Amino acid sequence: MSPLLAAICATWIDVWKGTSYLSVISIGGSMDDSDQACKFFKWLDKNTCPRGRATTPLVHERFTRYKAEAVAARNKRDEAHAREAKARELLRIAKRKAEKLSLHSRLLKTRSTSIG
Repeated sequence: MSPLLAAICATWIDVWKGTSYLSVISIGGSMDDSDQACKFFKWLDKNTCPRGRATTPLVHERFTRYKAEAVAARNKRDEAHAREAKARELLRIAKRKAEKLSLHSRLLKTRSTSIG
């Protein structure tokens, strides 16, 4: 079982947006519905303050944008790796063909000198 840690979190749900709560999170593992997962949860705020209601949507929008940018960057990286792997494979094939052609021409040259 992974170690557990109590953490103060903020909700992103529209109804309670920005409201703080205390929850137990799993370190290095996943919090699933198994018996090993801790179900502790406690609201810390009765109501969200005006500043929290104003800043939470901005933070959420920024977080969403950063997450989308990270996904796009990861996709670009994966595409670049795929193109690089394809280029390496084509280079390997071209080198192999050049080796075969060189070997074939040397073989023909040896045969022609031995015959003539």
